[in-house]
Amino acid sequence: MPELPPSVAVPSRQPTKIDVWLLGITIVIGGQYSGWNMGLMFGLEGFTAGFAAVTVAYVCFTCSVAEINGALPFAGGSYGVARCTLGYYPGFLLGCCEALGYIAASATAVISFANLMVQMAPLIQGYDLVIYLAIYASVVLVLIHGGAVFWLTNRIIGLFSLGFLVLYSIGSLAFTSHSTLEEAFSTASGPSQPSSNSSEGVIQSLPYVAWFYAGIECVNLASSEVSAPKQLIPKAQVACIVTLFVIGMFVAIVTIALPFAGGPAALALELAPLNTGFQAMCATESTYVTAFSLPATYGIVFGTTWAAGRMIHSMADSRLLPSLLARTMSSRGTPHCAVFFCALVSFATAWNVRTNDNVTSDIFMLCLLASFMSYTGQCVGYVSLRVLYPAPSDSAFKSPFGVPGALLSMLIWLLGILSILAFQPRNGAIFGELCLTLAALSAFYVSYARKRQRLSIAERNVLMVAHVLKLNGRRRHTRRPPTTRVLRKQSPVIAGPLDAEKPTELGHNNASIEDDAAAFYPFRKQSSRVQPGQRSSTALTAAPSAITAAFVTMPSQSHHVDH
Repeated sequence: MPELPPSVAVPSRQPTKIDVWLLGITIVIGGQYSGWNMGLMFGLEGFTAGFAAVTVAYVCFTCSVAEINGALPFAGGSYGVARCTLGYYPGFLLGCCEALGYIAASATAVISFANLMVQMAPLIQGYDLVIYLAIYASVVLVLIHGGAVFWLTNRIIGLFSLGFLVLYSIGSLAFTSHSTLEEAFSTASGPSQPSSNSSEGVIQSLPYVAWFYAGIECVNLASSEVSAPKQLIPKAQVACIVTLFVIGMFVAIVTIALPFAGGPAALALELAPLNTGFQAMCATESTYVTAFSLPATYGIVFGTTWAAGRMIHSMADSRLLPSLLARTMSSRGTPHCAVFFCALVSFATAWNVRTNDNVTSDIFMLCLLASFMSYTGQCVGYVSLRVLYPAPSDSAFKSPFGVPGALLSMLIWLLGILSILAFQPRNGAIFGELCLTLAALSAFYVSYARKRQRLSIAERNVLMVAHVLKLNGRRRHTRRPPTTRVLRKQSPVIAGPLDAEKPTELGHNNASIEDDAAAFYPFRKQSSRVQPGQRSSTALTAAPSAITAAFVTMPSQSHHVDH
């Protein structure tokens, strides 16, 4: 774990694997209380096949991400590795998509929370503003405090959310009916007969069933807060996806097998689909059982706001976003500016779309679309590290599915993107909103981020190895190194330890990441020589700390390299 400045309070207890596992539960499990049931609109067979496909995709994806985190535990999200494997502009877009997905998920969840409160107590209808402010105020206070308060809150939310689902799955079994389940499968339950039992129904249901697992990738954002991220984060991610699969499968089966007027088609329109089981368990018809769904829904707001704040802070620290968002509290080290910004944007989004069901649905779809695009980019990055470049061989976790699993996962994410852009009711509006968002992000990158971006301290400490590996991989396939011009004009000088106050610049009058990696190339050859076609990275894996300690400082007049 990186050393904290003297002014920052050191936590008395480091987060454990249980804490990180519960963090994943807190962020994700709210989607198993509601949202997934809308996939039943397209038929039970399509929903079942979609659930199986999404489960396979998330399992393969999680294992791939866990392998990357086992070697390169970067706490800034997907954009760090993406800048190395895909390029600086795609990495920027990927990071923005991930952050926007979290902000949209938070807005969607806070709207659902308010609707659940109104369903439980109709007298508070019209007090949406008060509910939104109360939720975001409590979330922001905990997040800017950080430390033990954050992890304790996370434990409480995660344990209650998981406990209520376990209670539901076991307690509702006595009220299920095998005949109800058979009838549900034998009846075309979709709104249109042609798509309810066809491949089209499977594709249409993909975005909704993804809500069972959406957000699992956030776990790696805690890498900077644990003592051994290479070992702890992958184990927590895998344990989390296994838990979510088991619980999600039981929840889906039990909910569909419970007698419900109108069958799965009517269940798809329910705001709180688990109420039937909770009411049967409690022997009541009161809507107060909706309270069981509140902790998990609050957990989505809590977890996604934390994740968005981490992403925005990390990107701002690399100067991809205004530096104001990179500020941290001097006493606690928490990214308070980024957290305030994400909460403000999410609150504004929820407040402006709360009364328009169509726009609320669009926000939900844009959240999943951003997630699918981010997942696709991360799968490409994993394949790049494994195939195109000599990937680090010292990862604490190895994906049992390897490159084929990542490719299969990527295929399913592409189908999910196709589903949102071509098979959903408002696909035209969603496509237009996507184009406007990408155009705005591209304009911002060209006008602001491209000439200001840098390699942050966190990236340099964790990802410099990956950048050197990328350069070495290119050298094996080209007769002349891409940075020969820079190396020919200036002799690299091996400097002392890294200066933490002077992160590597990518803009004018400074060397690029690849120039820095290229300048380090003589050191790599001095340690050991990698033969053409050899995939191991002996010198880099043998002494990764030396790569960080013996950084190369380039003269200030080095040529600018556009990215």
